[in-house]
Amino acid sequence: MLNHSIGSSQRLAKTRINELQLAREYFAQAAVGYDRSHSDFDEHGVALAWLESAFRFYCFESYLEVGAGTGRHLLKLQSDYPQCRFIGVEPVEAMRQQGYAKGISRDVLIAGDGYQLPFAGESIDIVAEFAVLHHVREPERVITEMLRVARKAIFISDCNNFGHGSLLTRRIKRLLRRLSSWPFFDWVQSGGKRYYISKGDGVAYSYSVFNNLSQLSTLVHKYTNVFLCYAASWYSSSHGLSIFDIRWLRSFRVNFHSKGSAISS
Repeated sequence: MLNHSIGSSQRLAKTRINELQLAREYFAQAAVGYDRSHSDFDEHGVALAWLESAFRFYCFESYLEVGAGTGRHLLKLQSDYPQCRFIGVEPVEAMRQQGYAKGISRDVLIAGDGYQLPFAGESIDIVAEFAVLHHVREPERVITEMLRVARKAIFISDCNNFGHGSLLTRRIKRLLRRLSSWPFFDWVQSGGKRYYISKGDGVAYSYSVFNNLSQLSTLVHKYTNVFLCYAASWYSSSHGLSIFDIRWLRSFRVNFHSKGSAISS
């Protein structure tokens, strides 16, 4: 029994390493044309514009982006708020090299990933991610790290898998989720891998920004210095946009779920 357990753990670890390698190989190959393939007017461009307005109201002085890629968002924010301190962590060297070629300092765009951010607790005003969580198997670990490092806020712009597909498909997905059958369905649909590979997005997992709301609500007491306000994205049924203020999380908890359902439908 012990040998079987060890063998299963080793196979799982090997599988996850392979997933990680596939993901990083994809982004390494896509690095040169990455900026050209992304528009400032896509769903994450809209999210960035929303975030820029938050800078004005909350007077952020420091910003960390998890999975900063080529530094597209860093450059835009730096140009608008030169008085702020900006940092991006990116695990793929080829992506960082593209950023350096655009003039981003190596002190600004550094090596690292969301599972273990190289920063002290509550050391950066706002920690953000754009389209990163659906590329990691354990998004809750990344969010935990974001909350640990953030002093004032975290910002999430990512997928809502329950908003993909036709109206009938979306309703079926929501039903499966309510019946707690979605994980099993996803496992079957992905052939037991729980991830999907596409030409346009590399390795991706079935993910919704609303999956982690319960995690955030349980952390409200521990992270009293992280403030959190909520905004729902109405620009796309398949993507969600969230800024969380932990001081207000309790009062918004019901609204989180009701607005989340609205986006999914």
